[in-house]
Amino acid sequence: MTVEEILIACPGLEKVTFNHYKDFLGDDFDPNKTWIEMGFDDLDIVELIMHLEKKLDFEFPDNLVDKVFGIDLSNKRIDGFQARIETHHNMKPINFIEHIREQKLNDLGI
Repeated sequence: MTVEEILIACPGLEKVTFNHYKDFLGDDFDPNKTWIEMGFDDLDIVELIMHLEKKLDFEFPDNLVDKVFGIDLSNKRIDGFQARIETHHNMKPINFIEHIREQKLNDLGI
């Protein structure tokens, strides 16, 4: 799934900047490293998602969490028991605002 497809599926992500990540994660946040390299686990990412949802007033669909952060939440509860969250978040954070800006500049031929 491309960044454009993610933004179409969840327009609220247009508001997310690296400053929002840094606001929650502090000095440990480095956009040049993957989530794993920064030492973040599944719980850290879930807490970040909840922070972004509250701060920016939008709901982050579970099916996009995997595409943006590399965490599969599709099996989070089975018969009332917490299931293992599948992790493969060896990816770097996405700066949606920067992506939109670059896309608009490309569209203008700049």
